[in-house]
Amino acid sequence: MSRRRGSSLPRARPARPRVRDAVSLPAHRLWLPPDARVPDPADPRGHLEARRVHQVAPGGQGVSAGRRAILVTVGGAAALALAAGGASGVTLAALRENGTLTVCAHPDALPFSAQGQAQPGFQLEIAEVLTKRLGVRLDVHWIVYTRHARRASCDAVMGAIVQPGAPAEGRGATRLTRSYMGSGYLLVAPGGRTEIHRLEDVKAGKIGVEHTSWPHVVLSQRAIPTSSYGSQLDILDAVAGDAVVAGFVTGPYVGWYLKQHPGSVRVVETVSPDPDFQWNVAVRLLNTDQALVDAMNQLIDELVSAGTIPKILESYGVRYVVPQPEPQRRPQ
Repeated sequence: MSRRRGSSLPRARPARPRVRDAVSLPAHRLWLPPDARVPDPADPRGHLEARRVHQVAPGGQGVSAGRRAILVTVGGAAALALAAGGASGVTLAALRENGTLTVCAHPDALPFSAQGQAQPGFQLEIAEVLTKRLGVRLDVHWIVYTRHARRASCDAVMGAIVQPGAPAEGRGATRLTRSYMGSGYLLVAPGGRTEIHRLEDVKAGKIGVEHTSWPHVVLSQRAIPTSSYGSQLDILDAVAGDAVVAGFVTGPYVGWYLKQHPGSVRVVETVSPDPDFQWNVAVRLLNTDQALVDAMNQLIDELVSAGTIPKILESYGVRYVVPQPEPQRRPQ
């Protein structure tokens, strides 16, 4: 990533040419188990944290099986070790010796990450602050597809999702830090419509959802009419244009969209968050040790307490959400 005015992020080393070979899995399936066996349309703007619950049950197994499939995918992501192979990752001692932390990110997924844009994305800005506080450099490897992660030598990924209430995860030397933010789906309505105060108020129209997402499954089971879209930005465009009465979109995308299009949509604040639609976000460290996890956890606590992470999010229009309580993660 070249230096840009207003950003001190270092120049990222691009992935080797063979890493960019076309593969079959879309961007938002990064870090998901290869045996999830769930269809998903390709979306170049996809992103793990933004599209975390894009999993449904195999045909005929119903919502309960679908929810189990989601939780297995979420809770089992660490077991995959990001499929990045033994050469990836770094311990605290090795990090101090080589002086560089390599973060893998999507090149076109604002507000999360972006290559060559005026703003690099909040995840990379948070990564930059963390590496500076650790006294090392940040190196960014741009990857788009799941198979790229096997070759890109990632030390960390900034958008690891954490399901509150799930058993503590982490297998081998792949571990999660403490969550640095909460996230989830929000119900949004057109900016000029004020009559929607609860989910039931939109039964007369349709709610925009991502195709096969968890909101899509849940609303279908509740007999609430839906209109499915290929991406969250498409949903926001549909809501803003009154093509649908409302839509379910994740918080970061809502904030970023409103920053670009003020007043175009509004969040229905009176709708209580469904626990199934909420999650936390942490840093996933590959082939690391507890010493680096502990150092990262301390920095995350300091950056949240000082308001640094909330301010970074705010610069992208994203509202900071306090992470939900999580089980204690035992050192491996």
